[in-house]
Amino acid sequence: MQTLPQEYDLGYIFYPPENPHDPGHPRLDIHMQDKPTYRHFDPEHVLVNVFSTTDGLETLKLQHPWTGSDRFRVFPGRVIMQDRLNKTVAAFTFGGELVIETQEDKTTCILTSDAPILGLAFDHTISMLLTEEAEIFMAELRAGWAHDQEALEKRLAETEPLEFYALFLKTLREKFKTHPKLEDPLTHGFLHYLNVTSYQIHEGKITLPNPQALAGLTVPI
Repeated sequence: MQTLPQEYDLGYIFYPPENPHDPGHPRLDIHMQDKPTYRHFDPEHVLVNVFSTTDGLETLKLQHPWTGSDRFRVFPGRVIMQDRLNKTVAAFTFGGELVIETQEDKTTCILTSDAPILGLAFDHTISMLLTEEAEIFMAELRAGWAHDQEALEKRLAETEPLEFYALFLKTLREKFKTHPKLEDPLTHGFLHYLNVTSYQIHEGKITLPNPQALAGLTVPI
């Protein structure tokens, strides 16, 4: 994984993807300081959805100092960072692992995933379009499993993020087969990324840990 320069004392940082054209990131670090630096966005707390075999799905509010568990399974959804002025910064994850490191002066949340972590700092981006479609996809999954939400949550939590991302892209590609051919650069770039990444997964150029993990999880097209 690419290392970062020593001077990266930001409130949060997205690690660069291997392919610079990819919209997502393999890792997100969030630093919650005991005192704000006033040099950048200083997260005071972080909201993230996690899943455990004992408590099921829950939304954690992480802050410094953190005295709870230091490792969590992250559930697909938004990660919300908020500072002392109620300004927020968000990201979207298709699942992953969260490690929390607490020191005397700060707590660091380290989110890693084999599926892209999408930064949502700007509205008109491929990351935002993917997030909007992923949230629609999640809502449709929940509607289809309204009879047993706990079973759906357990299954998604036990699935590798890349497998879930592959299912999402497959469904999205089918949805956009009949999409009007728009000429704007954003839509063109979005559809190009969708087609290229779906092809790479289909051809095995992106290896899935267990391709059958989400068999039976479908939503209407």
